[in-house]
Amino acid sequence: MARFYGNQSALSVLHSLQGSGRVTHALLITGDEGLGKKTFARLCAAAFLKADDAACGKIEAGIHPDCVTISPEKGKKSTSVAQIRALIADAAVLPNESACKVYILIGCEEMDPRTQNTLLKILEEPPAHVRLILLATHTAQLLPTILSRVVQIPLQPVEKDDCLCAVQDACGVTFEEATDAFRMFGGNIGKCLQALADPEKMRPFSIAADAARALAQGSEYGVYAALHKAESSRELFSDVLRALGGLLRDSMLLKSGRTVPSGLDLALSQKLCAQLPLARLCGAFSAAQEGITLMEKNANISLSIALVSARLYTDQGFGAGQGIS
Repeated sequence: MARFYGNQSALSVLHSLQGSGRVTHALLITGDEGLGKKTFARLCAAAFLKADDAACGKIEAGIHPDCVTISPEKGKKSTSVAQIRALIADAAVLPNESACKVYILIGCEEMDPRTQNTLLKILEEPPAHVRLILLATHTAQLLPTILSRVVQIPLQPVEKDDCLCAVQDACGVTFEEATDAFRMFGGNIGKCLQALADPEKMRPFSIAADAARALAQGSEYGVYAALHKAESSRELFSDVLRALGGLLRDSMLLKSGRTVPSGLDLALSQKLCAQLPLARLCGAFSAAQEGITLMEKNANISLSIALVSARLYTDQGFGAGQGIS
């Protein structure tokens, strides 16, 4: 099975499963996209099933008869009541190869209350041979009755060393490439891997870094030249402004004497912090956020780039009532 990095509290639950085979009949694994919820769910499933190497291979391949993954049907945002009813019916059938059956449910945060209440029926009175693993990015939309019947396992971004090791092991990139990805996405291994597999995903951060360097150097033209590279689409320009806003946010935290756990580019944020007063950082951050709003309002992108570039040098961002169309 795949190696899982960091998240020692989550791994302690996994080790308990591996030792006893059961901590509870239901787990809820939470965390942002890219943190490894599906990977960790498969590891937990293997522990529940007491899987040997051959069985682990089947779980990884999605073909183990006693490990069933349920996700929203094609074209649907969330798992349906019908899918949960089918799960309940299937759960009444004894396992094929193992002592228990495991059901992995993806995207539980999107389930509507009716679907959750249907799921609650099996959570409250599960057959003795059934284990449930729920995956969700957050718990805000989950019913309290669901939360009270599961063991929650929150996943967190990993430390830098673990992230670099995971990324290099997974795709054989250089230390420098892995470090660049970490600067952009922190300890989110999945997002780092996605960006390295598709260099275009790194482009907004690269442009934002160029703009931030120019801002720190006091070059208004340099900022404009950097942002002009994002003129091809509103989505790209918005992503650049979000990344630039992240750098400025981290700089403001540093200026206020607070720590930045894993910023987009800590060295660059430190440079901005050293070169610009807090009022300028706040004004630039405001300008970046207002630029995003302009894109949402379908404003002219070329004029928006020019306006944002200029406003990054003011202390107040955009003035009240100012804007373009």
